[in-house]
Amino acid sequence: MDAFFDVMTAIVHARDERDLRELKHLHFEKLKGKRKYQRSLALHGGFRLIVQLVEDSDGNYLFIEEIEDYHKG
Repeated sequence: MDAFFDVMTAIVHARDERDLRELKHLHFEKLKGKRKYQRSLALHGGFRLIVQLVEDSDGNYLFIEEIEDYHKG
């Protein structure tokens, strides 16, 4: 659970997605294929936070979609 709060703290303090990419341990990356509109951030234990970059009149923000176990088939 601490990993989730660590990632959330990084998101809150990020000016934009470049700040998240600079934090190499988060492995912030675009997903591919039918999920190409989504991004992921690494959590511990094979889990990742799935988010979507959304833009509105106030600017950009991350919409959290799910926490996923990416080792599960």
